[in-house]
Amino acid sequence: MYEPHLGISYQRKPYDKRQDEFLQSIDQKVALGFEIVRLDEGGPAERAGLTIGDTIVQVEGRELLNSNEITEVALASPWDRPTRISVLRVGGGGGYHLLESQLVINR
Repeated sequence: MYEPHLGISYQRKPYDKRQDEFLQSIDQKVALGFEIVRLDEGGPAERAGLTIGDTIVQVEGRELLNSNEITEVALASPWDRPTRISVLRVGGGGGYHLLESQLVINR
């Protein structure tokens, strides 16, 4: 799915046992994850430091129950501040890191 306001394309990420174990170890509850498969050059997601392969797990602190919520929650966030997006990123040693990015959305 392409989201022009965020400057990304993403798809639902299949279940990943290691990812699930990592999230449990840091006491994070996540319903679904959506993997970034494309970034618009110079778009909000790229400017916020997101990369292809990152997995979006929360927007504004909310778990995602379907892909439409990424857009709905982001666009419903206050206009006077960036939108918080939490992503999982695989590090150099293969371990996961939970990162929070601040996106300034094109509205």
